[in-house]
Amino acid sequence: MSNNRYLKGTNGRVFLEGEPLGNLMSIASKITYDLAETKLCGSDDTDYTATGKSGEGSLKFQKTNSMGMNLFKTAMASGDLPVLTIVTELVDQQTLRAERVTLRVIFYEFSPVQFDSKGLIEEELPFKIVTYRPEETI
Repeated sequence: MSNNRYLKGTNGRVFLEGEPLGNLMSIASKITYDLAETKLCGSDDTDYTATGKSGEGSLKFQKTNSMGMNLFKTAMASGDLPVLTIVTELVDQQTLRAERVTLRVIFYEFSPVQFDSKGLIEEELPFKIVTYRPEETI
């Protein structure tokens, strides 16, 4: 396989509520299934059945504005955390095909104040996944 065929994060884009996040450094998410053991008489094997699932992730970006604080401004007053939409797009530059995923998420943590002398400020916003939908695969 040619080195040009590997997907590169440089070709990825992320949108939050339809707005591109140009200062994004990384995004990570995962879905974990809750499993229950099923042990049946007459078998030494232990099998598993899914009883539910949950997901979580985070956005990490160079801080250029008060986006994190603004996401929580209304929630802090009302106590109600909004469910927001993240859309990711990772493009294969050779074929121009893309992997697109839509996540409905709840952000639940932010740092109101964080900075160091002589350093660029990074901000990380963790989230819980409410729903996950692959829109397009490669």
